[in-house]
Amino acid sequence: MGLAELKTAFPDRPLTLRAPIRTWTNWFFGLILLAMPIGLGWWGSQAIVPTLLTDMELRAGAVPVQGQVRGSCRSKYGLLQTCDMVVTAGRTKDGGSFEQSLEYIFVDPHIVSYTVQVMADPTRPGVLTTDMGLNNITSRAVTFGVMALLALGAGIGGINLMLTGGKAKRRLREMSGKRLTPVPSFVGRDREGWVVTPVDGGATSRWQLPKKAEPFWLDPQHGIALGVSVPGAAVFPLDKDLSWADLNDQERARLRAVAAPAG
Repeated sequence: MGLAELKTAFPDRPLTLRAPIRTWTNWFFGLILLAMPIGLGWWGSQAIVPTLLTDMELRAGAVPVQGQVRGSCRSKYGLLQTCDMVVTAGRTKDGGSFEQSLEYIFVDPHIVSYTVQVMADPTRPGVLTTDMGLNNITSRAVTFGVMALLALGAGIGGINLMLTGGKAKRRLREMSGKRLTPVPSFVGRDREGWVVTPVDGGATSRWQLPKKAEPFWLDPQHGIALGVSVPGAAVFPLDKDLSWADLNDQERARLRAVAAPAG
């Protein structure tokens, strides 16, 4: 089947395009990814960053003090350590003890229990820390920084994912209602959806279309299907039933007749 035959069979009139482009999955997974930097930012601002900054101020003058430590550490893969503890020491004016909650996350190849010593700066007796926190300041800062970068990347990816579905619908609307040109195209699938590349070597486009749907094959053996486009726009693939364009029965019959010898 030649391109001339295809153009002869294709209707020379404006066509409306309607296709089930998926957007809710983009929003769902995009919001999940976007929640990562938001959650990390809240957790870091409440527990990780303030403790880290305080320890940077205390490390020059901190000395061991009598106190108690309650809490535990969890090791992931024997490398990433996450610790939650409550330390108490000293005496307040009303006879009680100073108490402080601490959270650490750092990299340390350690698989046995830690021994933790309460530390404090004599000039700031109400501010407590531990030798674990002071000894791992650099690792804590680097670990949180890496986590922040990864979370930021996930957030950017989430925003891009949410925008993708909207862009696809806008591209389709830009073509809809115009005289379309048939474009034989290689059609395949990847994790992002349908991958459409014109046979003549034009730009590749991706469309988030149903996985179970089938393109309208012109040459199924070589993966060539019928796409449509207008000048300057991406190529959109038509489905097996030709239901994504408002073709009438006669127009569908002509296209099927042209494609039948290749099918």
